[in-house]
Amino acid sequence: MKYIFTLLLLALTFQSIFSEQESISQEEAKEKHIKKAKVLNYLFKVNERSLRKLQDTSGPEETSEPTLPPSEPYVFTPDDKPESGNAAAQNHEVPVKKPVASKTRTNNKKAKIQISKFHSFKASDSGIGPFTFGMLFYFIDRPIVRYIILRLRIHYWSRLRNLEESAESVRSDCSLTKTELSGKTAKDGINVNFNCTANSTKNVNNANVTLNTDVPMTLVNEDGSSEPLSFDDVNFNGNAATESASIQKNTKEIDPNFEEAYLKDTTFDWSGTILVLKGTLDTNTPALTRRLTVQAGDKFTMYWDDNEYPDCELKQESPYHTLNCETSSKPLSTTVQGIHLTSGANNAGNKILNIKMQNGETDTSEINTPTGSGHVYKKSSSGLSGGAIAGIVIACVVVLVAAAIAAIMLRKPSPPVDNTTVVDLKNEAI
Repeated sequence: MKYIFTLLLLALTFQSIFSEQESISQEEAKEKHIKKAKVLNYLFKVNERSLRKLQDTSGPEETSEPTLPPSEPYVFTPDDKPESGNAAAQNHEVPVKKPVASKTRTNNKKAKIQISKFHSFKASDSGIGPFTFGMLFYFIDRPIVRYIILRLRIHYWSRLRNLEESAESVRSDCSLTKTELSGKTAKDGINVNFNCTANSTKNVNNANVTLNTDVPMTLVNEDGSSEPLSFDDVNFNGNAATESASIQKNTKEIDPNFEEAYLKDTTFDWSGTILVLKGTLDTNTPALTRRLTVQAGDKFTMYWDDNEYPDCELKQESPYHTLNCETSSKPLSTTVQGIHLTSGANNAGNKILNIKMQNGETDTSEINTPTGSGHVYKKSSSGLSGGAIAGIVIACVVVLVAAAIAAIMLRKPSPPVDNTTVVDLKNEAI
């Protein structure tokens, strides 16, 4: 297309040369040359504009957004075997009892991609057609991708006895919310939000939606290239693994433009049944995100041990900050590694707090809510330890018991009752 006008120009030029006739006068030849010059000048301008337009239209093609891989044919496996194949495969009905998410989730805090949370599930009133949900992915020391394709399993429940249950294997396309982060790397790690969409052929409001970890996810880079990633190389933080089993239950909304902060080098202690996490609050996250306003007084809902702990308050104890969480209603049983890299959101869903424990990648020390009264006994002002105080109390109890026994033994017995008089009186009456 670029050379069409140039060829036309050359053709006209040669035509004008060979069509010249010797019989014309000099003035007529001059007039013809002037006309031809005007025509050539016009054609040059048209050609220049056309080339410029072609260059303009070719530019966006080089910088256009990457396209998602097209759907591929669904790969069938035996009914009693898990699914396999490509996450980008076409949607297809599957047996209700076909295994799903049978792959064991590894606890790998060093994974380059980790799943922090599912949120903001929405569907239409009919539940048929597109539905959406959000996911927080934690990328550490690797480029952030533009799209992530997942495989879902939808199990439709039947409200009527005469209708059978059914199941469907569904593709879900997740798009990076902040596209400016695509291709960038956060060496120390960063949470990023993805908006996910999928389609249901029946009422998803009366169904269970599960992330199928048997099928590798597909990562789509900024340049449009794609690669599979097995869930063996993906970590689930907090209670994200539990959330992935029933995605439709995660309706709490999180602002895609949330602010994020980190409680770093964190240690733990107990004050009764209150878990106290102490660390350094870092609000100066990498230049990938905007400056934050997370501060003392903010309250977050944390997700640990498949439980939710609301109203965890951030307090300042200069130069440290502490996150104080009451665990009496839901006793906590986890490890330092289990809390490492977990996230919590405030009620408005626009602030995220991440916990980075000391030696969190490898420390398996237990973190359990104290049993009994839950009180932490401290040394008294006299310097006596708790054991010494307990010994004194026991000794006093022993003395009191001994004294009570002695009092019982030494008590004077009552004189016996003389029944003779009563008998004699009865005899006299007779």
